[in-house]
Amino acid sequence: MNSTITNCPLPKGIYTLSGYDTSLLNDNNFPKVYFYGKYKYVGKIKNKNNKVVGCLTADLSAGEYRMIITAVYQCAEEPKDLPLKFNIYLNKKSSNTTEVRGNLTSELPFDDSLIVRFDVNFASWSLTGGWKPNSLVYVTNNACSKLKSILGNSWYSLTKAINSPTTNCPIPKGIYISSGYDTTLFNDNNFPKVYFYGKYKYVGKIKNKNKKVIGCLAAELSFVRPWELTL
Repeated sequence: MNSTITNCPLPKGIYTLSGYDTSLLNDNNFPKVYFYGKYKYVGKIKNKNNKVVGCLTADLSAGEYRMIITAVYQCAEEPKDLPLKFNIYLNKKSSNTTEVRGNLTSELPFDDSLIVRFDVNFASWSLTGGWKPNSLVYVTNNACSKLKSILGNSWYSLTKAINSPTTNCPIPKGIYISSGYDTTLFNDNNFPKVYFYGKYKYVGKIKNKNKKVIGCLAAELSFVRPWELTL
């Protein structure tokens, strides 16, 4: 976090993390033996008057995961007549296979020039119930090429499933129909390979160069251990 010193006290100021590998936290002086389980850490920092001056919460259950999609739909908070429409839903094909079905309608090409912002908001499921927003916010330009990079190999299986004429950017405008896309194929992606286990809500807003929303997709999903069937 770019501190100029490693001793106490740390001066007041704004410290920015450009990226800290959470595995480094294991090099500590915690007890070396403890009960296995899922824990929630709440650290409160108080002054001499016993007044809280800072508080940090962490879910300490993280690792390699498998992603399970439980719902997918067009954002309810946005107009239904946006240029990019996601008329899709989940279909339970069998006890262990769930498909994405429906159609994607695009009144303009999905490219890197017109669509320049891709806003992602990951909300986590609160322990007290309800969605807790902004567990992760990702904003980037070049929506098509960035999405292709993030989805990894699942980009190719997805574009094939909707009968796209190309797997490259841009994707031409048109109506794309999915007769059935296995949701487990989404796991073949370039997401971070380690993340906190839990239930999340994804909201992806696609904007034009004027920052106007032209498409919005929501999905509810769970990150579970590779051998688990559900959260």
